[in-house]
Amino acid sequence: MPKASKETASKVEEMGVMEGRYEELGGYTVGFETFREDADAAPLFKGLPDDRCQSPHWGYVVSGKVTFAYADREEIYEAGDAYYAPPGHIPAVIAGTEVIEFSPTEDYERTLEVIGRTWRRCRMPEAATAARSRPIDTRPVDLETAARIEAARPGRGSTATPRPRPTSRIRSGWPAARLVARPL
Repeated sequence: MPKASKETASKVEEMGVMEGRYEELGGYTVGFETFREDADAAPLFKGLPDDRCQSPHWGYVVSGKVTFAYADREEIYEAGDAYYAPPGHIPAVIAGTEVIEFSPTEDYERTLEVIGRTWRRCRMPEAATAARSRPIDTRPVDLETAARIEAARPGRGSTATPRPRPTSRIRSGWPAARLVARPL
């Protein structure tokens, strides 16, 4: 008979405010979720019908408190409570909450697909702002260092085996006169 525990779950997701450990059992996904911070998931459900979770969940609150907001009511569950959350809810939790939850895998994956797109869309502006706020290093570099920098850029290979590139392509066409030898 298949089984899973927090320690044996094969899929581990670190999402900043929470850690989730998941395993698929007979068409259901069991999730062992621990929340480090207060979390309101409402923004993540944008794009789903009624901007609410479309997967049902059966769960148990190990510690803390979880609130499910529906269009017409709120349901609050605390440590020791078992619950059923039908589709059409928005979860919110307090820091320190730990739940064990069972969800039909197909419904859950369809919902997670939309949440993933929303998460990436929400995170994009933050990443772009962070990149713009980083100081630009304008010091000249030697060819080996320039090749390592180029190799480390996304989609350019690994930093383990730098490939020298023609000087005309290093750092967006900086003139070769700016490249000087410098000890590493």
